Amino acid sequence: MSEKELELLSRIEELERHTWRNSAILRAVAMVSFTALVGIVVASGVVGGGRGSHWSGPAWNTMWLYGLFAANAVSMFWTSHKE
Repeated sequence: MSEKELELLSRIEELERHTWRNSAILRAVAMVSFTALVGIVVASGVVGGGRGSHWSGPAWNTMWLYGLFAANAVSMFWTSHKE
């Protein structure tokens, strides 16, 4: 291979590394934000004790809790299944 081809391959590999790293960062941010969002909703439902909100009460609190479990399952899936 010529020197230009090797330089081009080197540049492509560097861009692939940057892209993978940025993708991993975005996945982590999305995962943490989603889990935090669901956690806030669960916490507010539990603290509210089912009073004063159409979206609270024992049935809704259980549903929000299952949502938090689902968010953590997605988080575990994203971190354990590398591209």
